[in-house]
Amino acid sequence: MTSENEISHSKAEDIALFRYGIVRQACDKSLTKTQRGEMVRQLAKETHKTLDGEMRSVSRSTIDRWIRMYNKGGFKALFPSAHHLEPRTPNEILNLASNFED
Repeated sequence: MTSENEISHSKAEDIALFRYGIVRQACDKSLTKTQRGEMVRQLAKETHKTLDGEMRSVSRSTIDRWIRMYNKGGFKALFPSAHHLEPRTPNEILNLASNFED
């Protein structure tokens, strides 16, 4: 039986693999800046198959960001960061809303 942590790690690894599959050729150090730019523009025009079979497009700025991440930290840098979501609405407002009667 797999734990929730293993499942989330597996999903994160799938995301990193998807990202790597898109940027791997553009990370080639032998490319000139012009060649890399052309490649990234072409990648942004295409749709890419995710590991679960969905087709998805990715913006040029996102591809550029993934390339920078990979060049700085390798494959592990392509893993999504852990989200620490906190409510954006202040507690006082939430309390007022929950006490509001029609």
